Amino acid sequence: MAKRAKRKAEEITTSSASSHSSQFYNKEGHIRENTSLDDLLAQDSELCRRCKGIDIDNALKATGDQTSSFIVPLGHISEDMKCSLCPLCRLFSFTFVPLETRRYASLRVHHLRRFMVDLTDINTIDFKGHGVALGVCQGSSTKKIAVKEGLRCLAKGFIAPVFPWNQHLSALQVQLVSREKADFQQMQAWLQKCQHSGICGQKTSSRPIGFKCIDINTRLTCDIKSDEEYYALSYVWATSNTTTSAKGVTDDANALPVSGVPQVIEDAIAVVRGLGGQYLWVDKYCINQKDQDQKQTQINAMDKIYEGAIATIIAASAKNSPPGLPGVSRPRIMQQPTESVGNHLLASTLSHISKAVAASTWVTRGWTYQEAVLSERCFFFTDEQVHFLCRCSTSCESIATSPNAVILSPIRARSRNDAWSVNETAVGQELTGLWDFFDTLHHYKSRDLTFESDSLNAFQGLLAKSSFRNIWGVPIACDPDQEETALSIGFARGLWWENPGNNWSDVLKAEETYVSYTRRPSFPSWSWAGWGGPTRPHKYCGDKSSDTGCNEVDEESFDIQFWAELTSGKQISLCELCQMTTKSNQVPQLSHILHIETEIHKVRIRRHPHHPKSMACICDCPLDDNQCSKNHNTSTHNVRFFEDLTRNESFSDVMFSQFWDIIPLFTVKDPKYSVSIASLIIDWNKDSPGLAQVRGVAYLHRRSFLGNRRLTFRLA
Repeated sequence: MAKRAKRKAEEITTSSASSHSSQFYNKEGHIRENTSLDDLLAQDSELCRRCKGIDIDNALKATGDQTSSFIVPLGHISEDMKCSLCPLCRLFSFTFVPLETRRYASLRVHHLRRFMVDLTDINTIDFKGHGVALGVCQGSSTKKIAVKEGLRCLAKGFIAPVFPWNQHLSALQVQLVSREKADFQQMQAWLQKCQHSGICGQKTSSRPIGFKCIDINTRLTCDIKSDEEYYALSYVWATSNTTTSAKGVTDDANALPVSGVPQVIEDAIAVVRGLGGQYLWVDKYCINQKDQDQKQTQINAMDKIYEGAIATIIAASAKNSPPGLPGVSRPRIMQQPTESVGNHLLASTLSHISKAVAASTWVTRGWTYQEAVLSERCFFFTDEQVHFLCRCSTSCESIATSPNAVILSPIRARSRNDAWSVNETAVGQELTGLWDFFDTLHHYKSRDLTFESDSLNAFQGLLAKSSFRNIWGVPIACDPDQEETALSIGFARGLWWENPGNNWSDVLKAEETYVSYTRRPSFPSWSWAGWGGPTRPHKYCGDKSSDTGCNEVDEESFDIQFWAELTSGKQISLCELCQMTTKSNQVPQLSHILHIETEIHKVRIRRHPHHPKSMACICDCPLDDNQCSKNHNTSTHNVRFFEDLTRNESFSDVMFSQFWDIIPLFTVKDPKYSVSIASLIIDWNKDSPGLAQVRGVAYLHRRSFLGNRRLTFRLA
């Protein structure tokens, strides 16, 4: 039976290929590279019974609904339909998003939906109306769907007519994408129009000392004039690369090596040439990797380098893809799904940029995060097509450039970051508040670093863009001209950073939800840079729209003082520190030591007496008291340790059997509790009296404990 079924499937596949003319389609069902549009339109493919009932002409007409509308149920869509005899079924199979595991049968099917896509004038950024596109969505509901579901449908692309055979002016216009070569002419058009718009006009950014670029004509690294334009490259270094950058292979130390230049860099040179440019900045060759002082100067100026580039070329091909940029030295991996249906030539817009980039190695690397965020414009070279992003909009090769310069923007995004998001990367993002800072840090810390010592360096450009001063990456979340108390409150807010996992209640439930954290001894324990692993914005950051959210802090109860320590051992106040750095947001890297004067609580961490399987509590019960009753000042809380307690049984035992010291950083007015105190959990260094390190964070919901005492100590 199985063999007969297999032979039958092979017969169907062969029949399918022949049914839509093998001279125009390859064995995967994609159109051949040199096939004309007239040839494709002349194909007479038979629609299945279901698809015959779909009125494509009517589906592509604009409606009064400004979001989306149900067209027709499709039933079950699968990958197997790529070999179907029906052209619409084949197209649906390429553009549908595979079903998630769902409990309800109604969600295990798909339907066709009409989307109204926002169209924007690239010159004025004015809204120009809607374009109609079709999408295959999960479920059978005829009601409106949420924006999130619409964007999920967009992940593998919309379906729309190919330009100029678009008979409905209201429909989105798609153009065929060459698998072999990127469209440099279209890329030039995007760049030119973006340059002349008000928001994305070219900025004049000062360049760091020793700044050099590759002259693509001479293949020499050289100084360039302040008014000369250059492109930047963002890519992942191959594992075989060393820090020597292969300079000196030629007689001229400023020349690129005769051989051995990575293919991605050779391709970037070809892109710059195709766009009519002359200069390219690549860290591997434009930074002297042997001169540590010059290297650090360049690292500290990454914001100026990437912001100053006319555009950044991003190598975002999928993991395990061949080297080089797709569409430059090698063909794209995927051909654009295209089918002739009636009087229409329909094609996919290909995967949304967020999905395409999410499959890349580039999106996993820590260094590349700031390179995109700091850039004004980016060309993302993915395995399907080139995407262009700027501060205002997105464009791609599969969307036709119309005479009035209308471009595609994501459907009804809820905010600026949603609209310009590339897998949580916002091009040209400004860090204007504490929430923005920690949100950006969250996405950066979710990525990987080859060297733990790069924890701060790979974020330096974004620190320079922040509106706050910082100490070892920890923001002083207020205006640097404020008096000492305000600076202390701002620094206390910056010290309270939170990891997304490691909630103690998860340990009590025996759930393995902990995030693996690695201590990075090159950085202080009180800085996020001192720990490997993600962070997240927390409720004490303040509202997203506010600058710092400091209005939520109870200033009357704030009672903590900070001093930084210079490498000479001298202590300086935060005011003195800010005065030392008037020309930069980055405070010089001092010693790891903070001197702190504050009240410390001595507490125990226990199971909650009434909810022992799901909650924890902080109390001041004696060590021999195993009941932990209300009479012993139980305080329900949220405890997060930076260490993975589920894998370190010895540490878990220690945690239960000893008292812990907690530093209350600041109190906020929490509507759920009478008081809510953001606190640090510390551990004392046995070999150095008076020296502590941070082990985690906690929320306290009262101020008084039996072991309260005021101390001046050092935190490393």
